[in-house]
Amino acid sequence: MIRRFLWFAAWFLTGAVLSATPFFVRAHLLHVAETARGEQTMGPGILTFVGLLVAPAGGVLMVLVAMLVRKLKRHAIERDVSSTDDQTL
Repeated sequence: MIRRFLWFAAWFLTGAVLSATPFFVRAHLLHVAETARGEQTMGPGILTFVGLLVAPAGGVLMVLVAMLVRKLKRHAIERDVSSTDDQTL
């Protein structure tokens, strides 16, 4: 039980990082460009906020995909076992 929870937590964190990283990188690059020009706008802050909003959704989506993959693997194994049982009879 704890092992499954740890796997899902790892999948959630992976999905959160993968979905938020483009927003954080773009915000950082925008901030660097604005600082070099000497003008400050709200663009980097808004992109960082959007990245924080998107991160949990990406994590949940990754967990759902992981659950679907586990379910498909389990059914494939059960189907394979049942087909070999039929062949032995």
